[in-house]
Amino acid sequence: MHPVYWESFGETHWWMALRCGACATGAEVLVDDAAAQRFDRDLDRAQDEIVDAADRLELEIMTAEVDAFTTALASDLIHADDFAD
Repeated sequence: MHPVYWESFGETHWWMALRCGACATGAEVLVDDAAAQRFDRDLDRAQDEIVDAADRLELEIMTAEVDAFTTALASDLIHADDFAD
């Protein structure tokens, strides 16, 4: 479960709307500051994992594009005039 919305509730608690990323089940909870900090750390960690996965995917796509372009050049399938206006 990850928070999708939260707001302070008094000085030491937080009201949170939670959602499960796997099954989309939702819940509303009232948690203390310590629990909110754990949710915050978990959310940061999950965000870092998503960014890392997106970076890996971008590198894979770019590598495939470079490989295809290199193969096309080596096979004499494209020429400089293909890029002229």
